[in-house]
Amino acid sequence: MAADDSEIDRASWPLQSSLELAAQPAAVPLARSHTRQVLAKWDVDGLTDPAELIVSELVTNAIRSATTSVTLGLASDRRRIQIRVRDDDPDRPALSRAEPDAEGGRGLLLVACLSVAWGTVDLSGGSSKAVWAIVETAEPTPPGIGERAVPLRPRDPQLDRES
Repeated sequence: MAADDSEIDRASWPLQSSLELAAQPAAVPLARSHTRQVLAKWDVDGLTDPAELIVSELVTNAIRSATTSVTLGLASDRRRIQIRVRDDDPDRPALSRAEPDAEGGRGLLLVACLSVAWGTVDLSGGSSKAVWAIVETAEPTPPGIGERAVPLRPRDPQLDRES
């Protein structure tokens, strides 16, 4: 993750896409649609569901605080997706505990649960920020994991004999 206004490192993240959105509620479905299309084009659509949910949460938060526009950045190395949402509000979001009957306040908790890492970066000398998250494919399950390693009950040699 770059700590300034520079582009995301192309060597680590060779596939990149960026979309500028108006800071309006209509930006959220556009951001999800863009994410779906880009990930399909990059052939990493196995990450689409968590990426779309994270994009939805981060763009929703950004349009609530932005005064101008919001920029959605996507980057991939085909194993991971980096989602980056930039807005012009310098205040960093924070995880909070939502009351059980609250209608909101769980977005960053979802982002934290669906990503392997997330955070914020100050941009433009602290006058704006980017919130980022990384989603990655599940590693293949090693052989033997999830398979029954021992029989349900010990074998009884008496029962194994033929009569």
